[in-house]
Amino acid sequence: HGQPQRRFFDFHGLSIKRTQHSVYPYFIQQQSEMIWATPAASSYWQADGRWTHFWRKFVASSPFANVRVLAFDAIPTVGLGMDFLRFDDALRWTHGHLRYTDAVLHEAQRVRAALFRNEPFLAVHIRRGIDRRRGFCDQESSRRCFGWNISQAMCYPDTPAVAEKIAQVQRRYGVQHVFIATDAPHTDVLEQLMASHGIKYVRYGQHGPTAKLGAEFSLPVDQMVCATAPYFLGNVPSTVTATILQERDALGFSRETSDFFGFGHEELADFRHRWEPSADFSASRMVLCSPAEGGAK
Repeated sequence: HGQPQRRFFDFHGLSIKRTQHSVYPYFIQQQSEMIWATPAASSYWQADGRWTHFWRKFVASSPFANVRVLAFDAIPTVGLGMDFLRFDDALRWTHGHLRYTDAVLHEAQRVRAALFRNEPFLAVHIRRGIDRRRGFCDQESSRRCFGWNISQAMCYPDTPAVAEKIAQVQRRYGVQHVFIATDAPHTDVLEQLMASHGIKYVRYGQHGPTAKLGAEFSLPVDQMVCATAPYFLGNVPSTVTATILQERDALGFSRETSDFFGFGHEELADFRHRWEPSADFSASRMVLCSPAEGGAK
């Protein structure tokens, strides 16, 4: 009915025959991929079986169980503006009406309070999955993303560069505590390497309180801790980083509180220039960390 997210459907000449309300435990990240939601597809999504569990628990028992469903893993983004992570009005409106489930919000709040109490901290997201190591950062499609020419230093910085950037951002913001969200396959090795460069950090489920939610919730909890952190260091071109930034925008954080691996003055200027957070949505969300904390404006 004229809402901005209809742009995608109008672009493809699609119409909505009927709507069916359903509640899912979380959303993962913003992408434009479309997948036919079937048990076979759920196994394809992730080989370790988390999606099979997700399908059986939340889809097989839903009204969609016997209906062929076209499932979007997040908001369709064809024809929508995302250059320099300056999400256009349609994306800001749509993300502003998405909300993490109470289980994720409460878990993120519990973990954050236990790890940091009321002290400021830097949240870091860094992609270290095997798909990055074996080609993603070298593919032609990855070299131009979100309006930037993506360098190796942005996409897959080496460990010394990661440690140096974290230390630099800590000094800039005057924070001691670091929280890291990562998909690194060998986190013990990463922790040892980072410690050898003087960086100590904590992770959800490995430090502090024991995780109360299943493994399939680790990513959204990580995202919510990062989204509500006083300061954030992200990894372009990861869509997880983009999702965290959208949530920070919706919560009202200044873009002066975010930085990225491999960015220089020009890229940061692109990201921050003439940008205001989506204050219209901040009042309607469960804010775990006031944007006034830690220097956010």
